[in-house]
Amino acid sequence: MEKRILTETEEMAYRFCHQDFDGRSKVDAATIMRISVRRVQQLLASVEKKCPSLSCVLPPQQYQVQSLINELGKTYEQIAVILSITEAAVASTVRALKDKGVFLEKRRKTVSYENYMDKQVTEQF
Repeated sequence: MEKRILTETEEMAYRFCHQDFDGRSKVDAATIMRISVRRVQQLLASVEKKCPSLSCVLPPQQYQVQSLINELGKTYEQIAVILSITEAAVASTVRALKDKGVFLEKRRKTVSYENYMDKQVTEQF
């Protein structure tokens, strides 16, 4: 039988709050677990201390911005419109994500093809 690194309550707090599981707020997790919000914060800090390899718990807005950048390749302007926030708020959220060490994809320029370009092709392959 393997020894557990995390206690059951630490694991519960992590699963309730982490975006890959339930993604709930610390207040919601505290209510469900019937403990104080401060205790949930302590449990999450303990998880981070014991298992730094586990990715950090992101607040909902940071998670949304990360998803829009990494999965959909959206720009700051597009994210601001989608989330109804300012571009400055998007930039500060991205800065906070980078400070936490969260990986963000570099946006690549999209090459598109239009019908008018057919006339410009000089060689067929």
